[in-house]
Amino acid sequence: MVGDKKRLYLNGENNAQYSEIYKTDKKPSVRIVKNAAVYPAVSDVSKVDPLYGAYGVYDERGAFCPDSAMRSGELIPYPAEEKNKTAEYSDQSVIYGGVAYFHAYGHFLLESTARLWFVLQNSDDKRPIVFIPVGKPDRYFEFFDLLGIERERLLFIDRPMRFKEIAVPEMSSHLGEYYTEEFMLPFRKAAANVPAAKYEKVYLTRRRFEFGNMCGEEALERTFKANGYKIISPERLSVREQIALMKGAKNVVSVLGSATHNTVFCRKGTRNVVLNRAENVCRAQMLVDQAAELDRYYVDAYYDCFPVSYFWGPYFVGLTPCVREFCKDKGMKTPSEDVLPDGRAFVEKWILTYGGSEKVFERLRREKNAVGEVFSFEGLNFLERLARRRRNVREVAKVRRRLLRARLLSRFGFGGIKQKYSAKVRKLEQKLQTLQKEVKF
Repeated sequence: MVGDKKRLYLNGENNAQYSEIYKTDKKPSVRIVKNAAVYPAVSDVSKVDPLYGAYGVYDERGAFCPDSAMRSGELIPYPAEEKNKTAEYSDQSVIYGGVAYFHAYGHFLLESTARLWFVLQNSDDKRPIVFIPVGKPDRYFEFFDLLGIERERLLFIDRPMRFKEIAVPEMSSHLGEYYTEEFMLPFRKAAANVPAAKYEKVYLTRRRFEFGNMCGEEALERTFKANGYKIISPERLSVREQIALMKGAKNVVSVLGSATHNTVFCRKGTRNVVLNRAENVCRAQMLVDQAAELDRYYVDAYYDCFPVSYFWGPYFVGLTPCVREFCKDKGMKTPSEDVLPDGRAFVEKWILTYGGSEKVFERLRREKNAVGEVFSFEGLNFLERLARRRRNVREVAKVRRRLLRARLLSRFGFGGIKQKYSAKVRKLEQKLQTLQKEVKF
């Protein structure tokens, strides 16, 4: 860790891992592959996840180019039936950009940009840049704009294609493993082209996230707001606005998540406080903090209640003793009385997460050996139905009221109104039928 300050406010289980160094002196290389093919993401990416699958460049003999993979190690094979499809030929020399993982902001930021060092170091080279897209690129175009990469050069593969020649730059980092000097090039260039926002103290909240799985964050928000932090929901901002926010900040606090990786855009020496949401150590964020040369602190903000999968959650956070100790050391105000988190909300989310899917439950049991001894899938499934029933009884009453109104308007309305509400009746009837099934045991 940087300097002699106290930087770890942890429960003590993973302290040694925070001392790892991720920088390497190796220089990324570029491989040229003649008559090479690139294949699109399969329609159901859950079967062959592009993060762990053999997505990339294949030579004329059909052999996979390992340098084009997003991850190292053993990869899930690309489906043979897809690879056997005839590839459209293009008499072009292109640059391979990698998998553009638009589904998840954090993965796009840290992995989909890791070959762009070659493009930025060779600004006179105007060859097209080929990406394998996962999701829609719309909101990410402005990131390429900030790098000075013309949109016309971006070629997102939606069918098998074979090119005369593909240049495959090696990745400048591998998530949680290492980074090279080139890793920061895209982030520094993008930040240089954006004016800094006005907020010096920023708290990045996950509480308003559409697919949020965070419980108890309100107490953290209130505490940091009382200490002068601006509460921001980053998912509601454009990429440019998020970069401006990070560039202007001198102090950043966030419960660990994709938005935390935005600190790659911070200036050197920015204080970054990472509030851990679970016991797992996020090596990817430590890599970012080191590469961006931040004044970094790691604070356990989670309550160790039920076991959770790091990726599935839900996460139970709040003013833990570690958070209070950090705030005290930094001269920050905290509530004098105990702030008790809403345990009921967490338990309900936990049941809804692990009770309804046997696949998810089995994955958790593999990750946490004790789960099978404490919980059974059948018991959780019953509790999930109970939780859904309580929630849906209110929803059923609401839908019934809306359905009554729609039926009246579809029967006695005129012209367009009558037609509009006739369609609404059908939709509401289907929704009511679904809810009533969930209410029943």
